[in-house]
Amino acid sequence: MERELLNRINNVENMNENEFLFKVLTDLELEFPNHKISVIESIKRLFMVKFGTYSVLLTLDDIKSLKDVNDPYALDRYLLAHFLKDGMDVDPKASNYLRHIFGIYDDSDEGINFDDEY
Repeated sequence: MERELLNRINNVENMNENEFLFKVLTDLELEFPNHKISVIESIKRLFMVKFGTYSVLLTLDDIKSLKDVNDPYALDRYLLAHFLKDGMDVDPKASNYLRHIFGIYDDSDEGINFDDEY
């Protein structure tokens, strides 16, 4: 789990916003292979992220504010929070990646309540 976190922090530090968005989307697509991801970028730097039947709009400023070394999974969490509100079903303990997103570091941890955050 520690190596994954260090790799993600390295991504946050060394990638621009576009690269980081596509890294996060690639990770989500690997975690959820049944959901095809597509991104439509407008001239005004507005991104429509479609994840299967779920979608969310992001601005470049949103991505910049969620690209944080102190919370390297903030963008992943932001996207999943929107997909969960739209009805996506996710087991937060299904993988190390999801545990990082949900803030679950041991089996007794409740994790993050998305209703409080987004």
